Amino acid sequence: MFKKEVTKGSDLSGPRVWLALVLGLWGGACGANGTPDARVPDAAVQDAFTLPGFWDGGAAPVCGMATRPLVVNGKPVDMLVLFDRSGSMSRAFGNSTRYEVARQLLDEVLLAYEGRIRFGFQQFPARGGCNGLNFAQCCTDPPSVPVGLMSARAISSAIAAAGPVDGNTPTAEALRLAGLFYAGLNDGVEERYVLLSTDGQPSCLTDGSLAKDVIRSGKRIAGPCLDALAQVKALAALKVKVIVLGIGADLSVAEQGAPSCLEDLAIAGGAARPVSPSFFSITNPKEFEQALQRIFGAVTLPSCSMSINSMAPDPNNVSVYLDKQQIPFDPKQKEGWDWLPGQRGFGLEIYGVFCSRLERLQAERVDIFYGCPPCDTPGSCQ
Repeated sequence: MFKKEVTKGSDLSGPRVWLALVLGLWGGACGANGTPDARVPDAAVQDAFTLPGFWDGGAAPVCGMATRPLVVNGKPVDMLVLFDRSGSMSRAFGNSTRYEVARQLLDEVLLAYEGRIRFGFQQFPARGGCNGLNFAQCCTDPPSVPVGLMSARAISSAIAAAGPVDGNTPTAEALRLAGLFYAGLNDGVEERYVLLSTDGQPSCLTDGSLAKDVIRSGKRIAGPCLDALAQVKALAALKVKVIVLGIGADLSVAEQGAPSCLEDLAIAGGAARPVSPSFFSITNPKEFEQALQRIFGAVTLPSCSMSINSMAPDPNNVSVYLDKQQIPFDPKQKEGWDWLPGQRGFGLEIYGVFCSRLERLQAERVDIFYGCPPCDTPGSCQ
């Protein structure tokens, strides 16, 4: 009776981020008057999460034996990948180097998501030298691959051309150029991100000079990190979120009483992790792959406003879950979900802390379930 559901991208290992909108007939009985029981038995919910499938049209003696997925309209997403090609990317990482692992994993994972995320690419520092010098110092280039769908192969070529790695870490200037790129982009996409992939703290000021952070009484007062932080805040003003991916150990260690630079950048970027460290800390290739999957999966989750392209047959019996935690129905629109005006049954909005978790990429899964329709005859679904 059941057919196993195959999910696109299942060949990738590591944790997954799922979106399942399921039309199902709950194991809970319909009442004698044919009205669906609004209660959802725990066992039925667990089955729906762990045993995805759909009814093949055969007899369904109890409501809980059938589920059928509906489609949520996806949201367009822009993501500019800032790729650190500084000299330290040549350090050993797993069985290869940081650069080679990053190149291989980005090749694979971007290809899996290129039809859902509009990827672009920008490397830093610049390759080929600054101001006529024969080595890269603190300059960088604007994006070499503009954001767009199906751009994985172009980015793969750009990453391959980024080697061999050399130079310092002009994070602030890279972020500034990313801001200029987004400020001039008119593609109608509201969900915009910068993925800052780096293996160290910033080492260059925005003016292109090498410098060290000046920290007094646990507070930064000048230096490369402060310049980079200013550029992250400038991106936030453009409604561009910055996700920080730190490659290597000890990047979360405090500096002279101040938080690590990547910690501050992640918090200011608007997409911080809910636990410490606030950035994605990558100490081995497996964690790198898992982080990419988690990040790209999270940005493709629906926004707080969700559009369903097929109306729920019974709008009065819909349950919404975030990471298996049920979101209460809240017509006061404070902490829960409610149908959008004029879109009852096919458009809903999530409010409060649940919405905040979605916006800050702190959710891995959204599930929306529809309960059983009225019974054909009284008691037939018991």
